[in-house]
Amino acid sequence: MTDHQNASIVEKQKAFEALVMPTNNGLYALAIRLTKNKHEAEDLLQDTYFKAYRVFDSFRHGTNFQGWTARIMVNAFITDYNKRKNIPMRANFGDTCVTYLAERIFSRIPRAR
Repeated sequence: MTDHQNASIVEKQKAFEALVMPTNNGLYALAIRLTKNKHEAEDLLQDTYFKAYRVFDSFRHGTNFQGWTARIMVNAFITDYNKRKNIPMRANFGDTCVTYLAERIFSRIPRAR
């Protein structure tokens, strides 16, 4: 990597950080409202910043950075929500509970005479 490329990366990082810092609290609040969970909100915020940094070259400077990153966040949340929605829920009841439930269910089924 050349010195010019290194300088360009450092400039990009500084420009991104300068825009992120003033908007961080607002985006975190949005993440909390979307996920209703502190840990998931932190993951969503991190994912949003990662995606925003990857496409930072497409951001039009002088426009609303917080609005731009909020849109990225909402889209990431919707994508993740749709992925989770299509995954069947699994529960581990343990053998005792499953046996108890099976006995209750089968005891209600009329038996053939």
